[in-house]
Amino acid sequence: MKVVPCEHSVECKCQNYTIPMRCLCPKPIIQDLNDIHQRKGEAEMSQVDWLCMCKAGLSPSKAACSIVTSGDIDAIPIHMFALSDNWPIAQGKYSHPVFLLLQKPNKKIDVYNIMSLIEFFHNHFEDVDIAKKISIVLCMGGNDFIPKFYGISHQKMLICSLIMISSEQIYFERITETSTKLILQTIRYL
Repeated sequence: MKVVPCEHSVECKCQNYTIPMRCLCPKPIIQDLNDIHQRKGEAEMSQVDWLCMCKAGLSPSKAACSIVTSGDIDAIPIHMFALSDNWPIAQGKYSHPVFLLLQKPNKKIDVYNIMSLIEFFHNHFEDVDIAKKISIVLCMGGNDFIPKFYGISHQKMLICSLIMISSEQIYFERITETSTKLILQTIRYL
């Protein structure tokens, strides 16, 4: 990403934005994606926006790789949530793998195959919304953009979450073709 400064006067009210860069392989070709103006604070969310915008341009047998240089683990639930509904499906499977690369300190890299994770959860739970449910539960445990529930241990959060998922106390209601509402029914943890 690179920041694009405003070229107007000091009094200008323009918002700064970044434009992502794309690297095409096997012969590395780096391109600026000048038509994408990202203003979101979370880089992981901008990455998912970019993936959804570029999915139509992927040719058969090609994969996508989302690189998050901050190494923020929040990228996993963000990618799972967004891509579970917004990624092309062919013959009952997601048409292109999406790899999430998290750059960690000391030159370490974590790589996750997001679409394989989603398909695993779908097959294991036999629930088309399971990846979104797991993403929400992971986010409820605390992250950069949803406040953490203080006073609730990770064990209680995990048990409550499993109860909610298995008893269908958490589900999604489709409002329009492109928007969904999360429904969390109240449960009492003993």
